[in-house]
Amino acid sequence: MRVYAAYQINDDPMRVTLARSGFSWLALLVPVLWLIYRRMWTETCIYIALSLIFLLWMGIMGVVLQLALHLVLGFDAGFLYEESLLRRGYRLENIVLARDRLEAERVVFGNRGQAS
Repeated sequence: MRVYAAYQINDDPMRVTLARSGFSWLALLVPVLWLIYRRMWTETCIYIALSLIFLLWMGIMGVVLQLALHLVLGFDAGFLYEESLLRRGYRLENIVLARDRLEAERVVFGNRGQAS
């Protein structure tokens, strides 16, 4: 079972985003693409700046720091995404425990139908 947080913007019942908590393999392996896909522009700029600093000016220690940065992104991906949603004006609406994203969507939108 996984934990999903449902975020809503502008009280529009159809503008809901689900954020899965926990580790993300994509954020670990291809962090820039993951950050861009999630529209996390500030974090993308910070990641690129840190990567350049680590790899260009720190030699072999920079490679170790780059790997550490990838691990941090992998483990904190859900948290970082949720924080970016809050900064963009979304608000936490619901927390769902589900096997997969489809089941989480069913729970979130099923609850909406009952509340109306």
